[in-house]
Amino acid sequence: MRREYLGVVVLLATAALVTGCGGGVQQAQPRRAAPSITGGYGYGSDVNPADVKPADQVQVVEADFYGHQALKMTNGLVTLVAVPEFGGRIMEYKIGGKPLLWVNLDEVRAAAPTAGGEMAYGKKAWRNFGGYKVWPAPQTQWHGPPDPPGSDLEGGRWTGRIVKPRGNVGEIELVSPPDKTVTGLQITRRVSLYVGTTRVRVQETFKNVSARPVEWSIWDVTQVPGSLAPDEAFTDDARVYFPINPASRFEGGYKQLIDKPSGQWRVIEGGLVEVRYKNELGKIGADSAAGWIAYVDDRHDWAYVKRFDFQPGATYPDGGCSVEVYTSPDEAYMEVEVLSPLRRLDPGGEMNFAEDWYAARVGAPIRGVLDLAAVTEPLALAARDGKTHVVGTLGVFRPARLQVLMLDKGDKPIGKPIEQQVGPVEQVNLDLPLDLPAETETVKLKLVAEGSESQLARLPVQSRAQTK
Repeated sequence: MRREYLGVVVLLATAALVTGCGGGVQQAQPRRAAPSITGGYGYGSDVNPADVKPADQVQVVEADFYGHQALKMTNGLVTLVAVPEFGGRIMEYKIGGKPLLWVNLDEVRAAAPTAGGEMAYGKKAWRNFGGYKVWPAPQTQWHGPPDPPGSDLEGGRWTGRIVKPRGNVGEIELVSPPDKTVTGLQITRRVSLYVGTTRVRVQETFKNVSARPVEWSIWDVTQVPGSLAPDEAFTDDARVYFPINPASRFEGGYKQLIDKPSGQWRVIEGGLVEVRYKNELGKIGADSAAGWIAYVDDRHDWAYVKRFDFQPGATYPDGGCSVEVYTSPDEAYMEVEVLSPLRRLDPGGEMNFAEDWYAARVGAPIRGVLDLAAVTEPLALAARDGKTHVVGTLGVFRPARLQVLMLDKGDKPIGKPIEQQVGPVEQVNLDLPLDLPAETETVKLKLVAEGSESQLARLPVQSRAQTK
């Protein structure tokens, strides 16, 4: 595990820019030579902090993904790659050189386009490429994957275009073929990457393009690595966490969605569901209300976090599930899934659902998620060797200043705050001794980044009597 703080260095980055792609991607300019994307997925932690530096702007370009036209977004911290002809999937989200999505390279390589531009495999054969996609829920009403006859939402050739090629925000759009007969839907995916952060916003839109009313939930599915070494069938250091709802409708806070016993999940201290991958078939769902779910590579201390809005009182699919986790018994992956409320759409009607992705260097378990950080060990005051220490462990989603402030009875700062530069490729392990003035009532910790601020904790000084 990494135990140092990361200083923030800003490095300007340049890249060839274009405004569109051809083939399955709408082309607005003549094609230039596209960079090729290759590499392994899910293994190792060979990220050199010196190579992960925020650029002065986001860059969006066309690229080649194993022979398939793709859209690539970078900001110096993270890289995202979407492939329109793979059903609009996001095939890569990585921080530095660390991939956080599972990719089935055998299927990707087998899906070589023919001379006519179509896939070499049969139209209705389901190719589990990996990455991120969205499905209509409930699954019992959709009857996929693969796409039912007459539908091409999941595996069809989508179109894609670059909306914003550079700047503080880069943006792409991916659009499915219309499905007027089976689901009645057409799906539009907007993906936005922001400068100076690991944050990605993924917004899905379902539009009713049929002549009848339909009712669906937007169901996002991200496949993440279940093995963390190429010679392993599985690794139980590959884990997923989400908080149970204290007022859950389900006994124990979650429900089993596949009628097969599994020892892969349990509720741990703090009301968290922990899933440890053991290469077994299984699926659970929960009415989690906290608005986050996280995947952790606990062998190398990397986390992929999704945040979303939970709507109390709304009707969710699968008996009320807002989050679900599937574990594959074949290929080594898990699915981290988030569902929107069910909504009826009249002809021409639309519904939207958005989530934010983040990456950070941090180990398991993820006990809480804030605007700028994922917390593993809650922040606290501990008395040791005659001093009061601030202790705790977290990972941050963007370069920031961690501030420790001492406040008096009137909540006014005493002296100058203690500051430390932190960043997303170094886990933050706090064990900071404090010289507390007698009038100190509260110790406050916060993260401050350009244009944003996130409070981490307010710690009453009385708690310094605690030992650790």
